[in-house]
This record gives sequence, structure tokens and C-alpha cells, in this order.
Amino acid sequence: MDEVSRLRAAQRTGRRFGIASFAAIMSTFIVVCSVQILYQGFHAPEAHVNMDCRGAVRQVIRDIRHARAAAELEVLGERAAMSKFRNAMTLSPTDLRALENLCRHEPGIAQALKAVDEWRWAEENAVRYESVDLAPSRRRIRAIESNLGLASPIVVTSIP
Repeated sequence: MDEVSRLRAAQRTGRRFGIASFAAIMSTFIVVCSVQILYQGFHAPEAHVNMDCRGAVRQVIRDIRHARAAAELEVLGERAAMSKFRNAMTLSPTDLRALENLCRHEPGIAQALKAVDEWRWAEENAVRYESVDLAPSRRRIRAIESNLGLASPIVVTSIP
């Protein structure tokens, strides 16, 4: 009987050690993941843009116009138009946030950058909704052109 009770005590100790080890590993994983998520969510990105604030605002305005023109030519639908719009932007949303941090001490520029970012957002939404409405019509017109043997309009790939 003494042998059986020692065996059960060893099993209980082993089970407790296994549960404690599992809990420690899982807790560590959860804490590490939570810290990384919070860091990415609340950490201000570093500015990777090597231009002054005025030049950056000018560049963003040019990018938005170029992206809008590129997206207008897309006939494949919303996803393709949004992809063209976003790919035509040379500054990512992270770079725009970094620019806001970089230019926050220049009140006129900071307000201009905020207004330009709002405009970018509005243009992006306009591209989304217009592409949903216009893509079927554009595809229909392309099909009519090809059936009638008409030349398709020249697609501009680069807009200054």
C-alpha cells in the first residue's frame, strides 16, 4: 500500500507540474502577443520621408490626383480600382501618419496635411463607389467596341 500511495503522490506532483508548465508557457505567449499588438497600435511610426513638410503636402496632392486618374481607367471592378488607387500612392498611410507627427509643429502645414488626408479618404471612397457603378458599363462599352471593330481608347499608364 505504501508503494501505491507514493506512486499516486508522484502522479499528482507530475500533473501539477505539467499544468503549471502549460499555464506558464501560455501566459508568456499571451503577454508577449498582447504587448506587440499594443505597441503596434499605439506607437507613433518613424518618419521615412526625406522632404520638408511643404514638399510632402505637394507630393501627397500629386499622388492623390495620379491615383484617382489611374483608378478611373480600371474596368474590372471595385477591388482592381482600389488596388490601382492604393498602388499609385507613393506614400503609405503609415508615412502619412509619420508626416503628421513630423509637421505637427507647423500649424498651417499640419492643418493642410489633415485636409489633404481627408480629401484622400474621400477620393478613395469615391473610387470605390464609382467603380461599383461604372465598371459594368465600362465592360459593356468595351464589348460593344470589340464587336463593332472600333478601336479602344488609348489607356494612359502614366499621368504627370
